[in-house]
Amino acid sequence: MQWFKTENEAINDGIEKEEIKKEDLLEKTTVNGETIVLFQKNVENGLAVGAATISKENHQFAWYRSNPYTVIQKNNSPKYHTQVSWNIRAKSGKEFTVYSGTTNTSNIRITTPHGDVTPKIHKEAGIYFYIENAKK
Repeated sequence: MQWFKTENEAINDGIEKEEIKKEDLLEKTTVNGETIVLFQKNVENGLAVGAATISKENHQFAWYRSNPYTVIQKNNSPKYHTQVSWNIRAKSGKEFTVYSGTTNTSNIRITTPHGDVTPKIHKEAGIYFYIENAKK
């Protein structure tokens, strides 16, 4: 991991490492004290979502991605109405579940182990997402 003086520098490093553009960033949010960045990436077999956390140590910041990308839309498949979930782990050891998929509507509900929720939607990308603490 490479450490930087600011969170924005760490995010810019992540954009470079992931070989994505700033426009591919879907969300930066804080869950249970951890900053999580979601981004989209075109991969060989379709459209994927990646999740990284911004680690903080000694007043410095670093991009940390512990999991591979998760494909939410395979090539040659219908564009909308997919849903996947996967767990990520921050460098601190905290675990989160990410729910994501594609949608062409601005109002959807998804079911998680903690109940029904309304995910955030990145309208330009047509991707929805919701992050919660992983169920123990």
